Amino acid sequence: MSPLWPPLYDVCREAGVKDAKFDLLGEHAYPDTLPENEKLRGGIRALRDKFSEILERYGFSREAVLSVNVQVRFTGLMLSIDPFRVVETTITSPDGKSFNSVAGDADV
Repeated sequence: MSPLWPPLYDVCREAGVKDAKFDLLGEHAYPDTLPENEKLRGGIRALRDKFSEILERYGFSREAVLSVNVQVRFTGLMLSIDPFRVVETTITSPDGKSFNSVAGDADV
């Protein structure tokens, strides 16, 4: 998720928010609550491409996944150079089964 961090943090800080949520595979995979930013849009695209590569590597098609909801929360001071991040990801299949993962900076 590294191409996502710097622009996501910058846009969140500029918007005065500490969290962002988006569906990585959604038609408009961009957080509704954040102003448009081309670097952030590029980071999301790169993450989407990486996710597709991982699916293919393990023999799954894109159709095997209905959604990938990503929520990122920055904790601590918003002016910190490298704030602590908590990422919650929920992957849902078309049949309604889901996998949820929560990771902090040490895990991301």
